[in-house]
Amino acid sequence: MHCSSTLQPFYPKLYNTHTLLFPLGKTLINMKGKGKETETFASIDPQTYRLSDLQIPTEWYRDSSDDMYSSNKLSHRVSPPDDLLRRLDSPQDFSVKTLCAAILNKCSVDAMKWYLSLNPTRTRKKLAIDGWLSLYYAAQRNSSQLVSILLQNGVDVPDIDTGLDIPLIAFVVIYGYVEAVDSSQVLKVLLSSGVDPMIIPMDMWQNYLETPQETANTANPLPEVALERSAWCTSKLRSLLTNALHLTHRYLLRLASELAPLRPRMLHIATANSMLELTKLPYYLVGQRPAADIVMKRAYSHVSLNSKMPLVMAFAGASGHGKTELATAMGDLLSVKLCTIDCTKLRDVWALFGSTAGWNRNADGSKLNNFLAANASRRSVVFMDEFDKTEKSVRDALLLITQNGAYEDRRTNTAIDCTQTIWILATNHGDDLINEYYSKNIEKLSEKQRNNVDLKTLQAGLKHEYRNKFGAPFSGRVSCVVPFFPFSKSECAVIAHRFLLNFGSQIRKPIDMNPDSIRLIGHCRLSLEEDGKVCTELSNAFYNKDLGARSLQNAVDSVSTDLSVEYSNSDVLIEEEVNKGPLQGFTVRRIPVGAGAHVVGVSVDKEEFRLGNSEDEMDEVDVENESLEEGYTSDDKGTDKVWPNSRLKKKGRPPGSTAGCLQERN
Repeated sequence: MHCSSTLQPFYPKLYNTHTLLFPLGKTLINMKGKGKETETFASIDPQTYRLSDLQIPTEWYRDSSDDMYSSNKLSHRVSPPDDLLRRLDSPQDFSVKTLCAAILNKCSVDAMKWYLSLNPTRTRKKLAIDGWLSLYYAAQRNSSQLVSILLQNGVDVPDIDTGLDIPLIAFVVIYGYVEAVDSSQVLKVLLSSGVDPMIIPMDMWQNYLETPQETANTANPLPEVALERSAWCTSKLRSLLTNALHLTHRYLLRLASELAPLRPRMLHIATANSMLELTKLPYYLVGQRPAADIVMKRAYSHVSLNSKMPLVMAFAGASGHGKTELATAMGDLLSVKLCTIDCTKLRDVWALFGSTAGWNRNADGSKLNNFLAANASRRSVVFMDEFDKTEKSVRDALLLITQNGAYEDRRTNTAIDCTQTIWILATNHGDDLINEYYSKNIEKLSEKQRNNVDLKTLQAGLKHEYRNKFGAPFSGRVSCVVPFFPFSKSECAVIAHRFLLNFGSQIRKPIDMNPDSIRLIGHCRLSLEEDGKVCTELSNAFYNKDLGARSLQNAVDSVSTDLSVEYSNSDVLIEEEVNKGPLQGFTVRRIPVGAGAHVVGVSVDKEEFRLGNSEDEMDEVDVENESLEEGYTSDDKGTDKVWPNSRLKKKGRPPGSTAGCLQERN
């Protein structure tokens, strides 16, 4: 979801030429900063920002320069990429160029994990020295999962001084813009792994609600270190970034600049206890920094002190403000299993744990019982949603297991160790106390002050509320209460933008006429004009603190309704052949309605975008970050062809026509 821009060439690294196809010739430059100078290949299509093409070799090649210009021939037979990768002749060696080829040719994640597991000591050593280019290819595939896997296998993120024209995070942002895909998930992974946000000019994201400008504002001088880190950014590249940096990108960059790095000792302890990923928790929420901070500190303390008791935390606050997202992120970042229990369905103890021996369907157990048995003696997360809806009998049944982790599998009467289970109890009880505290002590604070507010008084008050509601025996098991507050205006805008990103990814998919998976609204590019103002307008009209993010989804529904009407306002029938042509563009913008008021509307772009690659080259990637590419094809020689910037014939819809979104205040 972006605006428009011009393109600049980008120069990736050179490996053995017998596994590379060079459409634009060769240029060698020096790369510094890895302990030695490495010859680097520089070639990219200046119209697309696509990295040099690579093919998976049919023989095993090394990365050494001895055979850099060997004449070994590649087989052009059609074979699944996974099969080619697994059939390499010598699985004892590892080649970075082959890894990049596997990424580019869409080898499965499982196949690449297998490849990375070959001779792991040697592989990690090579990745630490020369593996950084694989991150560029993973970014081009727009796969946050692959980027995470590469980082976990020892790949170092390249710094600015690599000999390339564009640093990695800038490439992520620009390539996402060029291909009309949401690259924010990849950027999130890189920033949470320690990439310096100041590589991107600081004035372009410091006030993340403001649209970046092509010329830096000299009225507000930046720190010297920020100017030094972004010195690579030429005026042409800045012009491109101005269009490519969307609101979520800017929010993530600002967030990364505010989070302090771990102290060496904490880093040591967190790494030793497999807790390092949990320190990335703030990146997986919008706002709720105090909540994330409380959870990280409590979990870190619990694990680092080798506690032999389960960790029990209560997440308190109105629905739609991040309780489920935080619990899910904990499971993901700790790489442990998560079990979600809907407490509104727990009528009695049997619904919670299953029937006891001798009773009907005892062998079936229950969702929670079977989860605890499958994860005995292992760290896991149990998220009990709507916990305030439970009966006293259900809470009493949880007393022993939350006290010392003792439990018996109902199916076999076998003792189970649940001491490493993390229990999260989500409740709306205490909302009034939280809202009152927020109004009096937090709402008028600056964003920085809100993120560092002391909540001990509020937590003590909530603890007292829980003793009255749940009784002293059970509330005594809760080690900490984590309050979730209403979103600020700026946070609401970011959440609305994220929903719009998801919608943009949906309509970016190709048109599909298959009756089993029919998709008639597709092959479109969604742009926002002054995205900060648009999303603020939507959130002001739709945000309801009793509903949270769910109310902001209604705002996006109004945009999607407008777009579907505009898309359908034509006499031209839909066919899959459209996928081979340019993307049809739609822009969301504010429309003045008088007296300084605005509504948000959708307009049809006057010209379609010729950007975007063939649909089978992008990754399946994440649910929130779905990526597809259309608009390119290949001739018999494998040379890319760009579809001309021709316009589809449209009838019954004047170019640039606009439909206003219905605005409702909840």
